[in-house]
Amino acid sequence: MSGLPTPHVYRLAPSMAARLMGPALVLLALLVLGLTALVAATGLPPDLLVVGIALGLAAVLTLGWWLRTRAWVLRVDEPQGRHPHHAAGPDAGRGPRGLRPRDAAPPRRRAEAQAALLSARPAPWPRGEGDSAPAHRSL
Repeated sequence: MSGLPTPHVYRLAPSMAARLMGPALVLLALLVLGLTALVAATGLPPDLLVVGIALGLAAVLTLGWWLRTRAWVLRVDEPQGRHPHHAAGPDAGRGPRGLRPRDAAPPRRRAEAQAALLSARPAPWPRGEGDSAPAHRSL
């Protein structure tokens, strides 16, 4: 073993690879159309058309193989050191002062912060002059 971290590779979904193959097939069709027009207009040998189609088809198949087996969307390497969430012991996940994030603020300050958040929310209904509650209509 080399001791290097093992990367986790997330590849393209088959449906996404198929969607990316669509433009490649359109380009192949345009290549065939262009080569056909070139051979017909200039009198070049039809073997040029066969070679061009074979090369284009090989390119499309290679692109499909690469998208399915080699192309990746996300590559995640393992961390080099120990992560606090993986550490063992009673102080696992604690900050430099030994406090967990939820313990950082005293309860009184937490209550004040929650009250400030609640008062900053907009009312769930538009209020007019003198309205304290939404008007309910009977059906």
